Amino acid sequence: MNHLIFGSISHLEILLQQGGYWVIGVVAVAEALPLLGTIIPGHTIVILGGFFARLGFLNIYAVMAITAFGAVMGDVIAFFLGKKYGLSLLTNWGKYFLIKEEQIVKTKAVLQKHSGKAIIIGRWSPITRAFVPFLAGASGVQVKAFWTYDIIAGISWAVVSVCAGYIFGASYMLVAHAIGRFTVMGIIIALLIIFAYYFINNRRHIFGKYDFHILVVCLASLYLFFQTIEDVLVLRPFMAAFDLQVNIIMAHHIVPFFVSLAEIISNVVSPLTLGIAAVAMTIWFVYKKYWHNVYISCVAYPFGLFFDLLLKDAVARARPVNMLVHLTDYAFPSGHAVAAGIFFTLIIYFFTHHFKCKNSVRTQHVREFFILVNVIVIALVCFARIYLNVHWASDCLAGVTFGVFWATFSILVVHYLEGLTRGRGAKKLK
Repeated sequence: MNHLIFGSISHLEILLQQGGYWVIGVVAVAEALPLLGTIIPGHTIVILGGFFARLGFLNIYAVMAITAFGAVMGDVIAFFLGKKYGLSLLTNWGKYFLIKEEQIVKTKAVLQKHSGKAIIIGRWSPITRAFVPFLAGASGVQVKAFWTYDIIAGISWAVVSVCAGYIFGASYMLVAHAIGRFTVMGIIIALLIIFAYYFINNRRHIFGKYDFHILVVCLASLYLFFQTIEDVLVLRPFMAAFDLQVNIIMAHHIVPFFVSLAEIISNVVSPLTLGIAAVAMTIWFVYKKYWHNVYISCVAYPFGLFFDLLLKDAVARARPVNMLVHLTDYAFPSGHAVAAGIFFTLIIYFFTHHFKCKNSVRTQHVREFFILVNVIVIALVCFARIYLNVHWASDCLAGVTFGVFWATFSILVVHYLEGLTRGRGAKKLK
């Protein structure tokens, strides 16, 4: 498996050297532009630039210079756009980019009294970074004064941000050595998801209590998925011994009836049959005009299986040699487990709303039983694949955790996009 790790690092290094500086420069410019800057994670990318500089992929001084130059140039472009178009651009279109009118009013008032402080402090705030230079131009701030304060703000912001990423990179190397690179990668992605969730909700109040439960499931499954990858690729003794022991147990308990039953389960609950069921369910949602469910179905299932194929080719893990059904593709992760994890997680999400709990113990029990049945089906699919010895146990564990993660992540993303366009009134299955 080491060829995967070193090959991926080599490709990443080439990719960053060829396009990393350009990406950092472009996002540094774009993040300062009105409207556009509110949806571009420029600060995150700049910090990642410092992170990759610590790992040796980029030159830290080049990253600082490009970031500072891009930040100042973006601010200057926004400044002159403000002088030309005034506040009409923000007032007419700001609501579509999470810019509130009271934010514009407060920032404009500060600019008129303390233009220098507003320009410097505005660069450091993710809320005001995208429209302070524009408002400065619209408010009639002198060009010479703007250049002076903006250069100070742009250079200091670039240096501190890149250094923050560089320091984080040093910490990453220490932690990764202790608990594993892939585990740390999963933790970092989880932290980014948490940050995005709370940042978006504080500004837009899109997510509700039920979405928080989905977030918890999403993060837990993400961590378990990356932990499994770490165990498999690094060949940790526990997981390797566990896979081998389970395989031996299954091989010593082969019964023709159960083999046939496992084959039936594998065929009935296969990625293809679940895909057909997902298409049929989506068509029914379209007919009933449950557009929220339609969007989730279109994102979760097809893209989840696509990523499953990418993971199989990337890891290139061989199947057990004693498999009872001859298969030629790679084992990790299990496509059946990924498909079942996505499909039945969506089933739980779509249809548990139907069981309305009005202080009824019976209704609550029916709801819990419905969830349990779907979980049992996922477990049966995994057991069937392991019993046929076409997968290692860790293949199915990785497949289920990835499937659950991708399904819940798709739900949150769709909910966020709906909140940007229509608010929280998207029609769901009730």
